[in-house]
Amino acid sequence: MGILLLYMTKEAMSVYYLMEQLVRDRHETMLREAETSRLAAQLRGVRRAQRGATIRQATGRALIAVGSRLSGVGAAAEGRSR
Repeated sequence: MGILLLYMTKEAMSVYYLMEQLVRDRHETMLREAETSRLAAQLRGVRRAQRGATIRQATGRALIAVGSRLSGVGAAAEGRSR
């Protein structure tokens, strides 16, 4: 009877350690998923900022081009009026 009890205790401890390992692995997985999610959000923010900067740069270039064309038109108009 003592041997059977010892065997059952050993099996119960094995199951306990396996469950403990499973919980630990799941916790580590959750931490990795949270970190991945945080990094993905950070990357989305960087992409948004880059896209915004690109749009601002393109808008600035377009305004400069329009301004230079308008100044050219103004200079031509002044030349014609003289």
